[in-house]
Amino acid sequence: MQCWICASPANGTCRFCGRAVCREDAKTHPFVLEVYPSDGNLYGLAVEDALHCGVCKPRPEPVLMDFLASPKVPNDAKALNAAKAPTAAKAPTAAKPRKTKKSDE
Repeated sequence: MQCWICASPANGTCRFCGRAVCREDAKTHPFVLEVYPSDGNLYGLAVEDALHCGVCKPRPEPVLMDFLASPKVPNDAKALNAAKAPTAAKAPTAAKPRKTKKSDE
């Protein structure tokens, strides 16, 4: 892989956009790994010096991702879809062993 900026061999990739960068062109930028609520506050696990290419511009404010939400379906459509849904197939049962006839001795 080559550095996005100077085309020399890359040593890592930008945590924000994935561009490859070499040691000379690499920058650092804070990155939040996880945010969790506790005792009415929000706490975060962050890395202060995540690898950054310097080309991309991480946004300082959150971006609304409403397009990822599931579409709202009217109640009538939910009932219709439930009626059309295939029923769960029964698992095949194990074959019963056949009774063998004892031969005459």
